[in-house]
Amino acid sequence: MRTEDKLLKEERPTDLARRDPARPRMTRTRFWLLGTTLAVYAATVIGVLTTSWLVRFDWQVMLFRPYKQWPEFHMFLDYFVVMGQRGPTAVAVAAWLGWCCYKQRTLRPGLVLGTSLLLLNATVGAVKIGFGRLGPHYATSVGSSEMWRTGDI
Repeated sequence: MRTEDKLLKEERPTDLARRDPARPRMTRTRFWLLGTTLAVYAATVIGVLTTSWLVRFDWQVMLFRPYKQWPEFHMFLDYFVVMGQRGPTAVAVAAWLGWCCYKQRTLRPGLVLGTSLLLLNATVGAVKIGFGRLGPHYATSVGSSEMWRTGDI
């Protein structure tokens, strides 16, 4: 049997459709990770909307005043809050994915990271603006969720 015959025999249209890289299938693990992430996100939104223990915890942290408890960490805490905690994580992931790009000789991991960070920031920003929650320093009534008040926290 010649090599061309073997290749033609193996490449049937149904096989090509299954192996099409333009339509990757989500693995079971990734499906559960996505579902869990969406569930946690929804629970957080519902927790804030209903003024649950999450809002009370937020107020306890704000009234604890970590800036006054540890003044030497004031600058670090400011940068940590302003960066939204995504900055340090993105730098670590970018370093790892940079290594993956180098080893795999493709830019795809880096492009996926860039696209996901853009989508993350756009959706989080839209949700923050949509809910209009005031930040802890601008809050007016202790214990409330401070929603729909033209804030962006």
